[in-house]
Parts: sequence; structure tokens; C-alpha cells
Amino acid sequence: MHSASIGLAKKIKAKILLFHAYTITYVSPDMPLDYYSEQIKETENEIGAKLKALCERVKKTTKIRCATASHYGIEAETILKIIKKHKIDLVVMGTKGASGINERLIGSITANVISAASKPVIAVPEKAIFESLDKIVFATDYMPGDVKALEHLTDILKVFNPKIHVLHIADYEYNAETENYTMEKFSNRVARKVRYKNLSYHVAYGTEQEKALENYLKKESAALLMMTTGKRTLLDILFGKALVKKMAYHTKIPMISFYYKR
Repeated sequence: MHSASIGLAKKIKAKILLFHAYTITYVSPDMPLDYYSEQIKETENEIGAKLKALCERVKKTTKIRCATASHYGIEAETILKIIKKHKIDLVVMGTKGASGINERLIGSITANVISAASKPVIAVPEKAIFESLDKIVFATDYMPGDVKALEHLTDILKVFNPKIHVLHIADYEYNAETENYTMEKFSNRVARKVRYKNLSYHVAYGTEQEKALENYLKKESAALLMMTTGKRTLLDILFGKALVKKMAYHTKIPMISFYYKR
């Protein structure tokens, strides 16, 4: 397990559910169904044993409450069902980068869960190094759900007392005076709803949102990126245009996403 999961669970006194979704490759339609049933059972037993061993190690070394579950089925779809069934409050998943045709057509299990989950999802890159949560960047487009997301985020992470940079990426369509005025209005909306005070507000510029956001994260040595996601259009789903999905692939630091109904 990643240290981000352990550190957060300790701080907020959470119980961890270790879950693994799995599928079996159907080699041939002529293969007897009994064979596949046997393969599913063997895989279930193997995964169950590994999850149990990991859970026992977590409980022994960290004293964190831990449980396990596994299920046969399409990964993202199964994870979404488990979130609902077990009333999960926060999901932590690993993610691997993708590009080109893989990003557009194959997709990522983590990115798909982010797109559809009704609970916050933390995507932890494969090679991410987690040290602390002292600085967080919250990327905003001033959507109504962003204020609610900030309220939720600060409630979860206030035990770390992080500096939170509320950031908007501007594309030069409006001048700096207009951009600063819009950010000020947004900060006033936040102040009326969010009690957390360790917030600062920033505007960065770039014609490519993804690149501008990555540059800001690197410059500020941010420990965590936060974004909101709502219901996407069919074109977004097919061609991966949503920025939150792109960042799930490419960010080098953990990213937390919040779903809201637009």
C-alpha cells in the first residue's frame, strides 16, 4: 500500500477496505464452462489470500482497522458497485500513465472510476513519492461544485493543516484585471462557505491547460492536486477531452477528484 493511504487513514482514524476486482480471459468459446468456473474460483482464493496477508500486515504495523473484499467483474464497474455497497467515503487507487491511442481508446480504470464515482477518489501515480501534505493545489474553473468540493476537502485534510493554492488556468481570452476580479469574486464565495483559513488564490496563464497546470505543480512543489469532475458528454467519454481524466494519466503527484452534479 502507498504511504499516502496509510498516512491519511492514521490521521483521520479511518478503516481501510482493501479491494481487488479481477477478470478471467476467455481463451476459446469452445472451452467448457466448468474450466472457467474453476479458474475464477482459483483466482478468487489466490487474491483473497494475498489481500488477507496484506491486511494483517497493515493492522500489525500501523494499528489501522482493515478489511478485505474481492469480486469478479469489469474493474471500473465493479469498483463503483463496491463503493456504493460498502458506503465508502474516500477511494484510493493506483494509476499508470498512458498516451496517444492508449489514452483515447483503451482508457484507465482509475480515470473511469474518477469520471463516474460519487465519492472523492485519490489517484496515486505508480512512481509517486509521498512525503507530506503541506501544499495542495486546487484547480478551479469557478464552477458551483468547486466551493462544495473545497468545503469537503478541507474537512478531510484539515488535520494536516496544508497550504491550499486555489488556482485558475487562464488562456489569455480576458485581460489580467478581469481574471483577478473573477478570482476575487470566487474567493468571496468560498469565504462564505469554507471555514478553513490557510487558502491563497492564484491565476496562471497558458493556452494548454494541462501543460500550464503541470508547470505550476512543479514550480510550487505541490504534494497533491485537487480537481472536480461532473457528468461528461459522450464526446468527452469517447475521446478523453476532460482535463481531470488527462491529469489522472499524466500528473506525477497524487490527485484527488470530487464529483458533483453540474
